[in-house]
Amino acid sequence: YSFGVYMIDNPDDDFYTALNKAELARTMCSHVHLRNTSYDFYSSSISKKYLQDCEIEERAVEAVEQEKFIPYLQPKVRLSDEKIVGAEVLLRWFDENGRLIPIKDYLPVLDKNGYIRNVDLYIFETMCRKLQECRDAGIPVVPLSFNISKSYYNDDDLFSDYMEVFEQYEIPESWIQFELMESISFDDSARMMRLIPGFKKRGFVCMLDDFGSGYSSFQIISSLLLDGLKIDRQFFTKAFNPQDCAIVETIIQIAKTLHMETIAEGVEQKEYIDFLKHAGCDMVQGFYYYKPMPVDDFFHLLASQNEF
Repeated sequence: YSFGVYMIDNPDDDFYTALNKAELARTMCSHVHLRNTSYDFYSSSISKKYLQDCEIEERAVEAVEQEKFIPYLQPKVRLSDEKIVGAEVLLRWFDENGRLIPIKDYLPVLDKNGYIRNVDLYIFETMCRKLQECRDAGIPVVPLSFNISKSYYNDDDLFSDYMEVFEQYEIPESWIQFELMESISFDDSARMMRLIPGFKKRGFVCMLDDFGSGYSSFQIISSLLLDGLKIDRQFFTKAFNPQDCAIVETIIQIAKTLHMETIAEGVEQKEYIDFLKHAGCDMVQGFYYYKPMPVDDFFHLLASQNEF
């Protein structure tokens, strides 16, 4: 549950004004969208933040209508032969002047108010349509992975909404993968356990994103019947660290025992590439090989790879 508190410091405030301010404080609780216990006190800064969030949401609705949200693809590289074998679909938002809007400026707002789901489904349909075009034209394709916001792990309509989009196109399930973010909350892990079976039974690959950043244990992971783990970038963004490497190597070995693929995220240094090859990591996604790129650039890159 969540609640808001308004300390009545203005004697002119009537009951409904005070109630509305308390409700606004509740609405703006940082974890209210996750259905965790949370509370906050009303203040003028909360009121200002609420108005800013409303503006962002209005702009986001317009951005979907005007196709300002653009999918970018970051290749996943197989370490054994350094070939592109997949890609993650990432979100980019450009303003009316063509400038990239930092994701930190809007993602928390859209995640909290629920509109991120509309954006995610729009991006999902955009890429399903692109995959259909590639299939019709005989253009080479690799599996694309889509992130599912943890705000909706408990939403009964989530699976059916994605399937409604997917079934409009004649593409195989093997071309689509879903990434679910590891959570710091046991409740979120339990919700994930209810969500994954629907995707798995339909034939989609399901990966756990950002593994090593949150709550999950291998006991939970084995019960989820996941297909793979994406090892969190926190292990690879610092200078080469043998202690972190020992943890990563253990993750890789246990994942292999559970018949899961491993993908290292955010790798930029050759020392980590060499280590990950030696440790038996399957894939890498990071700036060492490729930055996120526009969709057409990705498929041109993929086509050129297949020419050799």
